[in-house]
Amino acid sequence: MVFNIFKLSFIATPLVGMLSSITGAIPNILKVALLLAAGWVIASLLAMLVRRAGKSASVGRTLTKVNAAKAEADTDVISSFYMCFHAALLLLLLNHLS
Repeated sequence: MVFNIFKLSFIATPLVGMLSSITGAIPNILKVALLLAAGWVIASLLAMLVRRAGKSASVGRTLTKVNAAKAEADTDVISSFYMCFHAALLLLLLNHLS
């Protein structure tokens, strides 16, 4: 490094240690990003299946008939999507940690 030319090893040594720890963390950051992407894909697929199952079973219309829902909206599907997303993310993270 440039600091070694000027015989400033007391600056160069911690700097090299810091840079090596940063570059050592890059693979772990990429693994986490890959886990998040996989969790998002799994949750999206599960949400699509839940949405199709809800539409075929007419869940929104049934809830509207029994006054459990005010309008035939996708609120149940959206909440199902978030439930599936968080469950898939939790399973992937627990699998990675063990």
